[in-house]
Amino acid sequence: ISSDWFIPAILNLYLVFPIIFKVVGYIVKRNRLWHLLSVLIAFYGSHFLWGYIDGLYITRIPIVIVGVFTYFYLKDSNYKNILLMYAIFAMQLFFLERHNLMYSAPVPIILLALSNSGLNISRFAIITNIGNMSIEYYFSHVWASAWCKSDSLLVDYLVFFSVTIIFAYILH
Repeated sequence: ISSDWFIPAILNLYLVFPIIFKVVGYIVKRNRLWHLLSVLIAFYGSHFLWGYIDGLYITRIPIVIVGVFTYFYLKDSNYKNILLMYAIFAMQLFFLERHNLMYSAPVPIILLALSNSGLNISRFAIITNIGNMSIEYYFSHVWASAWCKSDSLLVDYLVFFSVTIIFAYILH
């Protein structure tokens, strides 16, 4: 597993985010077709740039762009556009075999459902813990994946999460 992409990706996204925000802010004032085209361009652009830019990094770009669109839609209480955007985004995953993109598709839908449920997730201690130790969890994932060598997905899953939590607490 390559782990040298994560910190540079965060720094790059902090630098590029103001540009993404301005461009999406401009596009969101246009016809909805432009919104969908923008997301599709980001999605397929990341797919075709996979070999030129680290795949783990480039797959974050579409989800960031969808997140910025979500901000503008929520600001205007435009839930129809949010659901349309998420459906189009998730639908594209059936055309590609990029597992990193596939794993990111349900995230906005889950977050929207959680935010609309009225459930106050910030009162759960585990959420605070994850936020406070996110970099430790990231570094621990690299070590934990090295321990997952069984033929059983369930065993690897349990080992991965156990080792991740133990190493994260040690690092913290």
